[in-house]
Amino acid sequence: MASSTSGRLARIAKWVGYPLFYLTCLLLFIYATFPFDQLRDRIIAEFDKQQAKVKRRPGEQPMKLQIDELDGYWVTGVELTGVRLIIPPEAELPGAKSKGGFGGFTGGGDKKEDEPPKATELLIDHVTARVQLLSLLTGDVKIDFDAEAFGGTLEGTVPAVAGAGDVDVKFDGVQLGRITPLADLLEGIPVFGLASGQVQLSPREKKFSKADGRIEVQIAGLKLGKKIKNEEGQFEDVVAIQGMSVPSIQAGTLVIQGDVANGLLTFSEFTGRGRDFELVGEGKLKLSDVWDRSTIDAFLKFKFTDEYRGSSDATIALLGKPGASGRPLVEMPGSPLGRAKAEDGFYRFQLKGPLSRLKPRPAGTPGGNKKSTRAGSRPKLPRARPKITKRPSPLVDRNKKDTEEEEEGTGTQDERRPAPTLTNPRGARPVQRLQRPEPAEEPPQEDGDPGSEADGADGAPDGSDGSDPAGEGADGSDPAASDDGTVQ
Repeated sequence: MASSTSGRLARIAKWVGYPLFYLTCLLLFIYATFPFDQLRDRIIAEFDKQQAKVKRRPGEQPMKLQIDELDGYWVTGVELTGVRLIIPPEAELPGAKSKGGFGGFTGGGDKKEDEPPKATELLIDHVTARVQLLSLLTGDVKIDFDAEAFGGTLEGTVPAVAGAGDVDVKFDGVQLGRITPLADLLEGIPVFGLASGQVQLSPREKKFSKADGRIEVQIAGLKLGKKIKNEEGQFEDVVAIQGMSVPSIQAGTLVIQGDVANGLLTFSEFTGRGRDFELVGEGKLKLSDVWDRSTIDAFLKFKFTDEYRGSSDATIALLGKPGASGRPLVEMPGSPLGRAKAEDGFYRFQLKGPLSRLKPRPAGTPGGNKKSTRAGSRPKLPRARPKITKRPSPLVDRNKKDTEEEEEGTGTQDERRPAPTLTNPRGARPVQRLQRPEPAEEPPQEDGDPGSEADGADGAPDGSDGSDPAGEGADGSDPAASDDGTVQ
């Protein structure tokens, strides 16, 4: 009985052991002889092929991918070391002005203005990626990855082909200071902090521009500024605002959350509060299949706390002493922060456009900066505007207007305007002006006229004796009659 059992096990081991040994040797030899270098070159070539299909502006260069080393990872995975994504600088158009940032924030003045822009680089120290075996059966190939990058860790699941499946990525302990594209996105503002969060996206029609999902990001220990060497050779933790160095700004914790619907991310929370700084944001972000072409339309507003404004002589001179009236140095005419000042005391900026060409614009309210009136000065009164009388149209019939004025009793036409002067042509006889005929003299009354009798009967009203002292001559005779009694 025992011999029969051992013989049966030997036959089973023969039919099972040899195939397993064959598969083991096959996998070992495949792993040892697999052309991973050719696979690395193939991945880079496929990336360049995808970049060639992207439409760009004149003079804009494509992104480049570099991989230092590629090796196998278990059976269906690979291990990559030294992965670099090189993003070329933005192509400058002729006559375009340089970007000024959020009110003149800089990294401390260590960068020269005439220095040409450099390409930014994303470095992933180490990453492992493995294809899910079950996804090979369904046709939607998914890749599980685990990476060490930017001082933190990233893990999640992404589709093998862009847009062919859901994206679920978690990250923790990522250092913002090591993400160089972020510094370009923020217009050169030096920013530091530890980021953690999760990104979940479900594309539609294999396009992330129509995806649904949610994004959650939390940045702890956010700081604006960096350490630089001063003239004495000592390191100072400062940030430059409009060319003036002030202590670095401790912004506390920043929380960003939002839902994605049909490729549109709407921020439900965008707040940051710290010891020296307060930040509030609102707006939307339209996703694109090419991440740097996603467009944003949002507003960011921030202000400095009273404790920070009075922390040093530099902050008092630049930002103004807390409670003091008048405009501080940072808000002088021509300053971006002066145009960004809002009525609530915040500095408000608008972010609008693609992420690769983002330019903050001051968006303060008109009443944000009110000029203070000097003591003893008289306020300016508004000027009285002269009344504008409507002039008559030159097409009005003058005869009709003159007729109306005559009916109103304003005077005859000859009194209102002088008679026209006629000019005789050469060789013509002068025209005699027609004169108005004199009115005819009334005929003299005879002695038998009843009117004279009445005058003689009633007597003259002015003289007691019936004589007219004003109409008689010196000798009492009638000056209008001649010696023979006839009227001249």
